Order: sequence, then C-alpha cells, then structure tokens
Amino acid sequence: MKNKQNNETDSQQPGMQALIRGIGILDLVCHSVKPIGFTEILLQSDLSKASLHRLLQTLVSERFLRYEDETQTYRLGSKPFELAHKVWDQFDLRGAAKPELERLCELTKETVRLGILDQKAVLYIDQLETLRPIRVANAVGSRAAVHASALGKAMLAYASPSVRNSIIMDGQFTSFTPNTIVSVDDLNHQLNLIKGRGYALSVEEQHDGICAVAAPILDHKAEPLGAIGIVAPSFRLTEDQLHALGREVIEAARRISGNIGELFMSISVAPKPFDENPNNVRCVFPGTDFLGEGPHWSTSRKKLIWVDILAPAIIEGDPLTGERRTHTVDEIIGVAIPSNSSDLIVATESGIKKMDFS
Repeated sequence: MKNKQNNETDSQQPGMQALIRGIGILDLVCHSVKPIGFTEILLQSDLSKASLHRLLQTLVSERFLRYEDETQTYRLGSKPFELAHKVWDQFDLRGAAKPELERLCELTKETVRLGILDQKAVLYIDQLETLRPIRVANAVGSRAAVHASALGKAMLAYASPSVRNSIIMDGQFTSFTPNTIVSVDDLNHQLNLIKGRGYALSVEEQHDGICAVAAPILDHKAEPLGAIGIVAPSFRLTEDQLHALGREVIEAARRISGNIGELFMSISVAPKPFDENPNNVRCVFPGTDFLGEGPHWSTSRKKLIWVDILAPAIIEGDPLTGERRTHTVDEIIGVAIPSNSSDLIVATESGIKKMDFS
C-alpha cells in the first residue's frame, strides 16, 4: 500500500504528468504504421488540444519528433536514434554473451570463446572450458592473429572496408602452420565466403591440431562488436562437424546482439517435399551443397552442371548413376554455363571467365 501511495505521489510531482504524457505521445508515434497527424494523436491520447500542442512543440524542438509540413504529420526525430547509438556504445558484451557461452559449452562439450578486435589482433575477453580443455596458450586476456583465428576472420569479414584494408593490406602475415593464409588475395577471397556463410573456420591455421568455428556479433549498423566461437582439437571436431556447428554459433551471435537474423544469411538443410506422396519423384543428387545454384545441362557431356556458390565449386552430376564430381574453385562463383566446346563460361566475384573443364 505504501509503494502505491509513493507512486501516486510521484506522478503528482510538478512536471511528472507532462513527462508521462510526452512518453505516451512518443509511444503512439513510434508504433504508428505511418506518420500520424495531430487529430489522430488527439483522439488516442485523451489530452486537450492546448496540452497536446505544447507537448508536441516541445518534443519537436528537442528533436524527439519531426514535423512534416507537406503532410502535416509527425514521425520520430533524430534524438531517439542518437540515444539508441548510446545504448550500443554502452553494450555489456560479456554479460550478454554469458548465457550463450554456457549453452554452446554444454552443447558441444568443447571450449567456447568470446573475443573482440583490438587494433590488428583478436583479444579474448571471456572463455568457458569443459572437463576436457584444449592445451594451447590462448586464454582470457591473451591475443591472437586476426588472419589465422576463426574469431578474427569472422569479425574481419563483416568489418567496414576501411577497417579491413587497414588490417590486411600491409600483407605481412605470420605463417604459424602450413595451413595459415599468408596471401592478401587468398584472405580476401575467404573473407567474402565467410560473409556469405555467416561463420568462419580455422582448421589448424594458428596451432597444429587445433580447429575452431566462429560467428560475428553484429551491432545495429551490421558492424562487428565481437565474435563467439568454439575451439577444439582437430581429432574431436572434423571440418564437416565445424560446418555443422556454424549454424549454432550464428544463432548464438544473433541472440547475443538481439539481432533477429535479418543481417545474416539463413542456413537450412531440411529439404521440403514436393507433395505429401511424391511417388513419381526420385532424388537424383542428394543436396549437400552450401548454396547450390544455376543448373545447366551439358549436351556434349550428358551431365548436369551447377555451382555451389559458397563452397565454392563447380559440380558435375550424372543423372543415370547419381555420381557427382566436385571441382573446387578459388573464389565465389555464381554460375557455370557449358559452351559449344569443352569450355565453361563462369561468373565469379572477380569477373566473367572462360574455364577449360577438361
């Protein structure tokens, strides 16, 4: 009863009612599907014309609302966006990530790490280990090379062009293992693939026998706040298993940032049936591609040719036997069309090319 009395007293304080009413008007404008006029606000707010007019003038002058002269309507001003940016600037990444670190650790029984970009390196700011930890030096407070770590590449793929260039264009990459990427072009190709897939792999690139998969945690501008990843010995997690866990780290990153998934590519491997009883349909080539596209029939080869954009690869399938051959390419590919000769005309991220398929 005392709390209720206190609340009633607070609402009767000078200016408190005006504040509550102003917030109510902001809420009305915010949730309106289109810019809203004075009359409609008046009907929904239960205020007098004079009070509403004063409140609207104040909200416009303080940039919480914007008045459109042509339509005589109100919409949100620039101030709420400034405040939203401040929220992200004060975002507690470790606190928001803790439930997802725990969930991934329980799910995989492997080490899970949280990291941020710090100058030209990855700084690990949190980590959860299981009863079978990995024996490497990297831990909370330590740093890792951006070009050789899954967390680093995940963040770099979504970084702005200026940030990416400032980190990689000097071309001085340390080779930690035979798998470390040391070429600027090769790294750029891989970063483009990572941005398409939504997650990054590191397969024995920084330490022999250690692999990882990670996804970037994006802010409201689709820029990386950090990354979350799973790290494990290669004998416990194969490359195929890492790809399968890519969906889990993407989901974890989405939950951490509050992103509902609009900024990432959605990955689904569950095929939809043509109908409830497809007795007249036979699957010739079971779908195992990341993103299969552009099927073309080669009359001369009697084969179906298509591309896996995000592998990236050109695939040749024999519909009589179901056999498929995969030809890996070194950059994102959109389509491969058989020509009259043995050549293919291919569209890649760097241009239109002719490729000798033989």
